[in-house]
Amino acid sequence: MTTNPCPNCGEPKHPLKLCARCRYSSYHEKVLEPKKKGKDANPGTRPPVPSPDPTGLGKLERKNIPQEFIENWKKFIRGVGDKPETAEFRRGSPTAKAAPWVLGTTSPKMPMKIQPKAQLFSCWICPSTHLFAKEFIIRNPDATFFDLQEAILSQLNSATVQYPYIWWLRVGHSISRVIYKDADDITYVKLHYKWELAYSLQHTGGLVGAQGGANHRYEDVPKSNYFVCTDNDGFVRTGYQCTINPLNERKYLDWG
Repeated sequence: MTTNPCPNCGEPKHPLKLCARCRYSSYHEKVLEPKKKGKDANPGTRPPVPSPDPTGLGKLERKNIPQEFIENWKKFIRGVGDKPETAEFRRGSPTAKAAPWVLGTTSPKMPMKIQPKAQLFSCWICPSTHLFAKEFIIRNPDATFFDLQEAILSQLNSATVQYPYIWWLRVGHSISRVIYKDADDITYVKLHYKWELAYSLQHTGGLVGAQGGANHRYEDVPKSNYFVCTDNDGFVRTGYQCTINPLNERKYLDWG
């Protein structure tokens, strides 16, 4: 019988076939090797893993806010003795409308749904920024918190807006209260038998600045929970005593 060399390695023992060694190797490479599925099938097409962004500016830039607005925020942070690299940019909600919270509401719309208990902080308005926010919301009633934040950043460090915050939050003092949500998904809390708007810190984001505390930084605001608001900041100038209640006729609330 005529024998031909192995077409793969030249071994002259097997006519018209691969030799045993090459046949075994080829079988394992093409048959026994498990096929990769899903994301492992082609690793080269996987999206890159985003690097950590401690400042939160990546989210802001991906929302296409102009770079000069970001620079306005950085300039403000430097001006108050903080560092933009260590301050976390807190983005306002891109879905929640800001109108009820800036312009106020008359009363909750029934039925009310009980939400879990949350820590409730005291807050007061920053007059100049609040006035700008009201005018903006009147012109743009469907604006979200993020839209409002963008508008404020565009005017920050100008004669119109000196602070990026509409509300000042008193850190270090809070009470635990049950939160209620009405038919329009607006949150309330009952204080002294009256309904008070309960502002969500997750929705307001960077529109709230911190006041008080041992190491005072404007951006050191809790990332969750709620606050109630008043337009009376007199207690701030008299020792930061957290006793203001905008619903009580005497303007005082027992936070103990």
